[in-house]
Amino acid sequence: VKKKVEVHRNMPEVSGALRWCHDLKERVAKPMDAFKRLIDHPIAHSEQMERVNKKYQELMTLLDKFVEEIYKDWCSHVGKLSNDNLEKSLIVRDPKTKVIRTNFDPQLIAVLKEVKYLGNLKKDNIPQEATAIHNQNDEYRKFITSLDYTVDSYNKILKTASPEEKPLINDELAKIDADLEKGEKQLKWKTSGISEYITDIRTKVSDLETRLQKSKLNLEKIQQIMGTWKDTPLFKRYEAKSTLLQLDDRQARLDNRYKEIRETGTKIQELVKENKNLLKVQDVNSDMWKAYTVYVDKIVLDGFLKIIQCSLTYFIKETDYIKSNPDPLFEAQLQLKPPEMTFVPSMNYGDANGFYELIEGLLGNIYKQGSLIARVAKHVGQENYQSDLENKADLGDIRQELMERVNSILSKANEFKDSFNKYAYLWVDDRKEFMRQFLLYNHVLTQEEIEAHAETGVPESPPTLEQFKEQ
Repeated sequence: VKKKVEVHRNMPEVSGALRWCHDLKERVAKPMDAFKRLIDHPIAHSEQMERVNKKYQELMTLLDKFVEEIYKDWCSHVGKLSNDNLEKSLIVRDPKTKVIRTNFDPQLIAVLKEVKYLGNLKKDNIPQEATAIHNQNDEYRKFITSLDYTVDSYNKILKTASPEEKPLINDELAKIDADLEKGEKQLKWKTSGISEYITDIRTKVSDLETRLQKSKLNLEKIQQIMGTWKDTPLFKRYEAKSTLLQLDDRQARLDNRYKEIRETGTKIQELVKENKNLLKVQDVNSDMWKAYTVYVDKIVLDGFLKIIQCSLTYFIKETDYIKSNPDPLFEAQLQLKPPEMTFVPSMNYGDANGFYELIEGLLGNIYKQGSLIARVAKHVGQENYQSDLENKADLGDIRQELMERVNSILSKANEFKDSFNKYAYLWVDDRKEFMRQFLLYNHVLTQEEIEAHAETGVPESPPTLEQFKEQ
């Protein structure tokens, strides 16, 4: 039919063709009616008009015959088509992917539409089978809508359940599959009482899919709250008064961050417990649940990895004097405390209040964040995540690079301090004795000079003006 006429895209095939014929007849009939009203005009009785009337009648006869053929052909097979399709199962399953779909044939949907539009066209003698199906139109649409929802929910479970989640829901899913098998092999569209089955299977599938998706949302919440500090270093420069690292509120900053992380740990444990209930886990010692907690553990560990990495890379960026040449991040003062010159903080290894120990302490503070949340996977034998973080190669590489820069600074600082050793006599030797020897000999006598002139005494040699200037 569609090859013969242009059916409107929103109309079914047969009624669309009938509508097309009806509209075409109206387009032809209107001008003919206008001609027939020209009773007194000579053209109404002309030979040409007789030819027009003849062609008009031929066209109308052809259109009526075409309509009759189309409708007769549809009536001849619609009954068998309807009965055959109502004998089909409610659901079909793809043997490879295991996904299911509603098995309401598009031909039946077309029959429902045909009967509706044929009724609008005032068509008589619609086959009883087609009328019977149309009388159940609302009921079938409810069935289809409900089954489509069930199908979508079930397929979503198959497609979205992770390898760690599937074992936890396998028993429940197996029971649902057993119920679905009835819809695949036993129940037909013409089977009485399918309404209860469709409602029951929808309830079961929807319940599992809702709980599974809720558990997934909880995992997303864990990932989200662990990302709270992924872009916020634990230690930063002062924002206004100085470019140095802000450490005067170090303890307060640590207390606040640690408190937030501990609260996050409590929230994570609550979400994991909720997921245990959502997935109906009975045995927390089962391998399936242990595997799931390891899966959640990885989410928490990945969050900590980003948190630690943020703080470490901040130090790397702010001490990269080759690429970005930033302002100084730390301050050390070289102070004269006779008889020695010392740095504050100390630039010596092993000093409790030294610069090296300061950096190690800051790194310890950063890594300690991983110790503040209890492991979700309690069976792994570790109380928290700090050990795993300390063994992460990526973090270790960043830490090593930072400590190499610290070692380099310590060496340069001590070299700078040593450059003043030639002036050490200014604060090490007795100043009065120094002045006496300088005025007599223009320099401090060495032990060799004293021994060489032990009997006669060192000859005096007062300083020149230039030597005074040098001192």
